[in-house]
Amino acid sequence: MASLCLVVAAAAAVCVCSIPARAANDEANKDSSSSTNEVALMLQRAIGEMLPARAGSVRIMDDAVAGYQPLLNMTSGRFSDIAYVSIGSSDRSWWPVTIHLQRALLFATAYVDNRSEHYRNDQVRHSMELAFMTWITNDVGGVEAFHNSNWWWEEIGLPRVVGKCLVLMTSWLNESDLSVWLEKATPILSRAHYTPSGEGTAANQVWRASSHALWALASNNASMLNMSYAVMHDAIGVRNSHERADGIQVDYSFHQHGPLLYTGWGYGAIFTTIVLDMDNMAGSTSYQMNDELMDVFARFVLWGQKLTTRGANFDYTACGRLMTYFSTNDSYGLNSGHYHYFAAFTPFENAFPRFISPFNTPLAVDFYNLLPAVTARDPSIRQHFKDFAERLAGNPAYDNVTTHKHFFSSDYTVHHRPGWSVTVRMYSTRTLNTECGNDEGKQGKTVADGVTNVYLNGSEYENTYPVWNWTLVPGTTEHQRGFPFKCSEATGVNHTEFVGGAGNDLTGMSAMNFSRAGISVHKAWVFEDDFVVHMGSGAIDHVEQYPIATALDQKKLISDVSVSQTTTHEIINLTRGDHILHNVSWVHHGRTLYLLNLGTDEHESGVTLGIFNTERNGSWADITQGSNATLNVDMFGAFIPNLQAGGNDNFTYAYAIIPDIELADVQSRRVAALSQIAGSSMTNSRAIQSLCSSNMTTKSWSLYAVF
Repeated sequence: MASLCLVVAAAAAVCVCSIPARAANDEANKDSSSSTNEVALMLQRAIGEMLPARAGSVRIMDDAVAGYQPLLNMTSGRFSDIAYVSIGSSDRSWWPVTIHLQRALLFATAYVDNRSEHYRNDQVRHSMELAFMTWITNDVGGVEAFHNSNWWWEEIGLPRVVGKCLVLMTSWLNESDLSVWLEKATPILSRAHYTPSGEGTAANQVWRASSHALWALASNNASMLNMSYAVMHDAIGVRNSHERADGIQVDYSFHQHGPLLYTGWGYGAIFTTIVLDMDNMAGSTSYQMNDELMDVFARFVLWGQKLTTRGANFDYTACGRLMTYFSTNDSYGLNSGHYHYFAAFTPFENAFPRFISPFNTPLAVDFYNLLPAVTARDPSIRQHFKDFAERLAGNPAYDNVTTHKHFFSSDYTVHHRPGWSVTVRMYSTRTLNTECGNDEGKQGKTVADGVTNVYLNGSEYENTYPVWNWTLVPGTTEHQRGFPFKCSEATGVNHTEFVGGAGNDLTGMSAMNFSRAGISVHKAWVFEDDFVVHMGSGAIDHVEQYPIATALDQKKLISDVSVSQTTTHEIINLTRGDHILHNVSWVHHGRTLYLLNLGTDEHESGVTLGIFNTERNGSWADITQGSNATLNVDMFGAFIPNLQAGGNDNFTYAYAIIPDIELADVQSRRVAALSQIAGSSMTNSRAIQSLCSSNMTTKSWSLYAVF
């Protein structure tokens, strides 16, 4: 077999490719008079998708409506358990007052659904119309409690919910009465204006388009519907990476708010949910995506988003500040008050998510339920979407992805094998690390510092973030400063161009010249068929009075933690607690082996390692808008103490990650890995980091990262 030599010797390569996007005016020029029947068909589809898809959801809806109705004051039109006050910046995301509008929407849904015990119940209808009119009157009247300082609520969230209510009301109002409601609601609906600014691009663009589509369906306005679909279709085109435009990138990652990775939950997933919903609703009509647009969209979902998942979840590093989302349900099991659900999405199961296993948290792929209904004309594309849904649902027959990809537009690498995945998140002068807004992502400063995540089922990091040590994010090398980050210091640029990766679709390598606050670390990752090697060579530019450590991992404690030391070679099962161990050869936890002694000499000194396998505590309020109630999580973590406080020596580290391995198989797998790693020509210096061996799967490969 011919040898393979992969080189990272400069800034990330620029991939030039062009997939033409359909012009927006192709849709806008449609003859609206020929669309009357299609508008009526799509209206019925919209109503249908707003109803629960699961029998269990119908029961929850019915119980909630029965419980909420007595709380509505039939004189004031307000609910007795809602405080109708503005609480300033703390309600920009979690806005409790909008539970009022959420309940009006539920009343309308139950009234229309013939499976509901409240179907065609006059009292439920009266309650809905009273609550809905109360909101419209107070909103249009400028009552402060019915407005929010977050533009999203004013221009997207509220217009969408009002539009959804009006769509449902077409089921019982005659044309004359409906026109009265539409006229009263127009000041709210019209706030979802189209804008080319940052508030109107990519996910925000399709959100606004979907709001206008709901308005158009409720008002039987084919011309408005034409424009809403034209705007949605325009957002699907591949963006020019040189212009740093929001949306789908040339490597099929996704950016929002500048060159910031958002392929996962948050803007990327929201974009996909809205597009899937609108296109499924338009199936077999003239509003459906043409083949060219569907090809671009399918590549994004299947070559971009699919590769950003493990199990049912997105990799948290592809979710920006929204990795801090969590689920909060009311006593009926309905998600309460968060704008990215009942206000953001149209299908009932997305608007009122129940987070049923394995989709346990908001970081799960929220659009999985829409994938089987994709209406692409190409049957192979439809099948690929269905296969993706099966994989997300945990069908083992579909856990068959074997690939390696570096997303050069986003400084992000994924390495997949059946049974496990490893991801690496970096950033450079071309990209941003994260953002903090609305107090979401307050501790996220380090989430692109060479973060190295090891996934087997995808749930390893679920709901652990409130208890994290944010200076020990997996794979990072940081000052152990001992106090929290602030929202104002979250966003940053890595002041080097030398960040990138290369590969052959099966194996590869990535490199990052990381520099911050006096630390300069040249990091490199080598991705083989059944293991990953991470090496680093660090120098101190100026001394800070904090220790420096490199984190191997930090995740839920799900098994015993076992270690072996070079002095005895015995396997030790650690008691719960915090440990500093010397001469460590390897550590095993959760069917993952971290191999620290990469030499051939069995008597070579191992590594000093910090390990914790104990309870950690924190609160969602520490990292986002949320409860300050203490959350306790049993955690596993391991880190290499590189330097003590005040140290100014150069340092190196190297370790291998071998996933999907039982403790009983450690010795044989360790020997097999070392026969490849230890038999190679390995260099880990400030000038060159390389790993080259004829024993590796690719016969010969090397990484030359000349910094």
